[in-house]
Amino acid sequence: MTSAWHALEDLITPACFPTPHILIRASNGKVNSDLGEFANLQAHQAKQIYRMLRRSLSPTSDSRRREAVLASAFSAVELWRYRLAAARPSADGRYSAIHAENFRTRITDQSPNYFPIGDPRRFREGAVWDEQELRYTDGAETPASRTMEEILRTGSRRFEKDDSDVVVNEVRLPSGQTVPGARLLRNSAASEAASVIASRIAARGGDTSRCHSNDEMLYIASALEHKRRVIFRWAMWLLAMPGGEGHAAERWVRAAYLLYQAPRHKRGVDAVVRTFLVPVGLYLSGSPSMLPHQLDLLAYAHSQPEFNSAVRQLMADG
Repeated sequence: MTSAWHALEDLITPACFPTPHILIRASNGKVNSDLGEFANLQAHQAKQIYRMLRRSLSPTSDSRRREAVLASAFSAVELWRYRLAAARPSADGRYSAIHAENFRTRITDQSPNYFPIGDPRRFREGAVWDEQELRYTDGAETPASRTMEEILRTGSRRFEKDDSDVVVNEVRLPSGQTVPGARLLRNSAASEAASVIASRIAARGGDTSRCHSNDEMLYIASALEHKRRVIFRWAMWLLAMPGGEGHAAERWVRAAYLLYQAPRHKRGVDAVVRTFLVPVGLYLSGSPSMLPHQLDLLAYAHSQPEFNSAVRQLMADG
């Protein structure tokens, strides 16, 4: 059995962690060395998590114990991501040393997370900021700009039958209860989110001249804290359930959506969820999960049924 476990562990490779295209800002699609190395680091950590699951889940069928093991594994990945940010900071930007603390700072109702969706032009290679028009111009298309354009279309469709400025990702839990997850914001609600982001940047002494919103921009806002806790617990419940391989694959997809609706820290959410999902998927189904590169963005912009369907299809297509 030990050799069989080791053989499965070797299935976790950097290929399980494709670089999110939203990070690829070169028109030729070239991935820079830092991004390529990060997949190696994820694979190494994922193997450790797989060993942890193998040691702690296999001896028990108690559902509460299994949920606790999975929650501990998730926390271990969060700690790994923070330590990595603290030990290997970039020279500047969002991954610099002064921002490392954000990887262990909790999201709260007083300080929610916001993520802008829109303005694909800013992701083009060689894009130029127009001070008069307050927008980016020129530049060549990149995987990042194409990805942002796709996600903007997806998110915008959510408002076609809704006149409000806020659309909520309604999360149906395994219990049958529905709770509000992340919110998509547009128009005045998006402008408020942009103002909050600008004030945070200004408080750090940063440049806010390019913090903006327009009638095409959307923002993703994290759910309320107590709702996120409930969603996270049900994600662990789903993954702790016994079941055959087919059932495991379905539960994995459903849990992935829940985890993205329940972020816990200000930074590193996507990397943590991915590094957790791969070893869990391997443990449950016996085969590695090749993650879609835009998994997080799909979870934010799609409704729950749309996400489940899209991810199943993407993973089936390989």
